[in-house]
Amino acid sequence: MPFSHLEEALGYRFLSQELLRHALRHRSALIDFRTVKKKNNKKIASNERLEFLGDRVLGLAMATWLFETFPLEVEGSLALRHNALVSGETVAEVAKEIDLERSLEIGTKEKTVRKIASVRADAMEAVLGAVYLDGGFLVANEVVRRLWKDRIHSYKEPPKEWKGRLQEYLLGKGRALPVYTILERRGADHAPEFRIKVEGDGQSAEGIGGSRREAEREAAANLLHMFKKNKKSK
Repeated sequence: MPFSHLEEALGYRFLSQELLRHALRHRSALIDFRTVKKKNNKKIASNERLEFLGDRVLGLAMATWLFETFPLEVEGSLALRHNALVSGETVAEVAKEIDLERSLEIGTKEKTVRKIASVRADAMEAVLGAVYLDGGFLVANEVVRRLWKDRIHSYKEPPKEWKGRLQEYLLGKGRALPVYTILERRGADHAPEFRIKVEGDGQSAEGIGGSRREAEREAAANLLHMFKKNKKSK
């Protein structure tokens, strides 16, 4: 079975291997398919529609889980936990842990795309969408709880997103809000890479990501780590 290692990590065996293959097909692979005559004129599609579906499946599964796990928390606190657990950064980490990138179908001229965190995150969501279509919501819900089980209790207090933490830190010191600048945008339209600089309190740091938002988050995290390191050295 070509995807046996991935199915083992998911804890689910697909009835339709083609559905799983579809979930793992990045749009860069379509370029290769256009050069090959397709049997029975079968239409080949990327995983973007499944990603759209999987994002909603993950959101509902996580919201239900948090509602059950933290019965005394208010909506705002649950929302902070939810945002952190379904963020692109977290989803990409989960995908990396199960070695999902090994199974990705990428265009022959786009091999570096496999290493981009946002590509892994999108494929992870597409796989969850495929699980939902293949086995139903209860099965997809079980997969989410299996893969995120070490993260659901990872925050004693509701977490804040990196950009929010940086803004709160600077305002707490009476400093101006952070300023983000795009230094570089490269790569094809289907696999862009952004390099962004953030400045605050006389310091700066950079971040790289598959989207502007992802790069800004990494830059904010790097600047906060820099502030923490400088504080310890004093």
